[in-house]
Amino acid sequence: MNAMKRNKSSVLFIFTSFLYFFASIAVADGSRNLVAYAGGAGHDAFRHVHVLSNGDLLVAGSTDSLDWIPNQVKRVELSSESIQSSDPDHIGFLMLLSPDAGTIRQFLHFPKNTVADISRIRSTEVPGQSTGSIYISGRRTLSPGMDPRDDGYYIARLNGNFVDRPVTGVEWVINVKAPPRKASGYKGSSSYKDIQPWDVGSDGRVIYGTGSEYDFDWAAIEAVDASGQPMKMPDWPAQEGGKSFIALKAGRKGSLRSQTQEDFDFRTNDENANPGRKGKFPDDYYFSGPNAKGPGYTGYRLSDKPTQRLGQIAIDRRNNYLYFGYSTQTRLPNGNPDFEPAIVSMTDTGKLLWWARGYQEIERPADNPKKDQDSINSPPDQYVEAVAIDYTNDRLVALLRCHGNGVINFWQGDQLKANPSGKSFQRKFTGKNGNIHISWIGKFGLTDGIIYNATYMAELTDNAKVQGKLQGLLEGWPDPNAGWPDVNTTRAVEELSVLPDGSPLVIAMGRRVFTTTNAHMQMVKPGEGQSAWSMFVRTYAPNLSTITYSTILRAPWDPATGKSTGGLIKIFHAQWAGDKIVVVGQHETPETGLGEEMKTQNIPGWAKSLPEGPTTAVLALLKP
Repeated sequence: MNAMKRNKSSVLFIFTSFLYFFASIAVADGSRNLVAYAGGAGHDAFRHVHVLSNGDLLVAGSTDSLDWIPNQVKRVELSSESIQSSDPDHIGFLMLLSPDAGTIRQFLHFPKNTVADISRIRSTEVPGQSTGSIYISGRRTLSPGMDPRDDGYYIARLNGNFVDRPVTGVEWVINVKAPPRKASGYKGSSSYKDIQPWDVGSDGRVIYGTGSEYDFDWAAIEAVDASGQPMKMPDWPAQEGGKSFIALKAGRKGSLRSQTQEDFDFRTNDENANPGRKGKFPDDYYFSGPNAKGPGYTGYRLSDKPTQRLGQIAIDRRNNYLYFGYSTQTRLPNGNPDFEPAIVSMTDTGKLLWWARGYQEIERPADNPKKDQDSINSPPDQYVEAVAIDYTNDRLVALLRCHGNGVINFWQGDQLKANPSGKSFQRKFTGKNGNIHISWIGKFGLTDGIIYNATYMAELTDNAKVQGKLQGLLEGWPDPNAGWPDVNTTRAVEELSVLPDGSPLVIAMGRRVFTTTNAHMQMVKPGEGQSAWSMFVRTYAPNLSTITYSTILRAPWDPATGKSTGGLIKIFHAQWAGDKIVVVGQHETPETGLGEEMKTQNIPGWAKSLPEGPTTAVLALLKP
């Protein structure tokens, strides 16, 4: 009898779990969202979207056939003569859509056997003004026999902007080297080929990253002007001929390291008003003097691969000030490996304005705060993924990631001296598992470098011991600041957008993902079934105190087992467009070709409800 009761209970639990799950993916207002597949029977992806000042959507991507484009759509073939690329399987394209995505206004593409894709779009105007000049970038594929050291990505300026000047081609191209990492015997690839770290200023200047990270070879930040020619940045640390650069190789000439003893000994407050931080430049951390080797003043030294990794950069188009972040492979005093971050601000001439570490570097003894004791290290690995400008509140939004939970990690949202009463959605790194990667968002003053807001972005594990209940848009979810819940790996895409009110817009992958009541698709809450790894789109309040919109986008899964029954959705970019979030990505069909796919709705005539190929493009217009 007891066994029969247990079996009935199990069946009831599974049945109710399924009912809950399928109820949870229902759209609150079906008329509000557009979710669709696009492409043919081959390999297709939407990789970026840019909103023009007239409301049109400019979508960038890759395809292996143009057959899915309606015959009546105007097509333009872009010249690729200057791009060092010969991809036999993919075609890079731009697709101009109406604001509601219902109509393809124009389709522009590179010739076959040239450019692999178009992955990034930027333009020169201050947000809210009429669209200026448009720039694009994408991955290159070298022809057989070419030197792998020439591999990388391209950046190009279009000869129009779609708003007041038609686009018929490109004005110029630069081929950026991002070769396979020498440290891996040319088996791996520089992450710069995929990240494509660059931005454009209001005067058309382009600042970009080149080289291979965490390697023995070279990496740098370089600049070209509006005509694509090397640009002089008079206050950058390296000037050679007509070229300026910042060496992303700690300790080498042109790196962000003090050249005089006075600068090296310079002491100031850190970004959270703690006194005593040493060194005028962030790389002073790893050395014992301006012309000396390590260890640095807290015991850090460089690893044998001192080439640094650059994250996405940002230029404030009101004054062309530059903002970027990078990380350095180091060794702790005990010899264990580590990675250290730095966030940097420079003027339009390249003069250092401020820099931040993301955590407290030193701690003075309370009984003798003037004592020269530099005692803190930060054992978790830390990386800067991206930065973006909050024009409304004059803040720099920084997206960072850490691997490991140690004594010193990132600034906690409730311990910021410039905002002592401030709240944070997720104050700290909780749980017992340190062998995971989680993300963090911080807001810094654009000109003073002071940190004003911060939150971790770490989704829950399925077995997390949770406490408290949130209300409002997060009704039914536990409070991440109550107790010490276990969190899981949460890795953000190296892209960051900011809404007009200053709300950060992020994309990430997580497990038990916090979703809002207005989500297109909700995650099952703790105690209501097994979660599944999912990509999600999220906005935070401008002060990072709460989540204002969060949805997963994926195929259904079995909440009784956590097993997926459909393909994998990858989200590459999201952008705010008037009153909606535009999301682009790719669906990867399982080898079996079986299973349910993501819920589509309001599908435009040129798109479709189901994927057909191994990879199919994904487009969503979500209205919070």
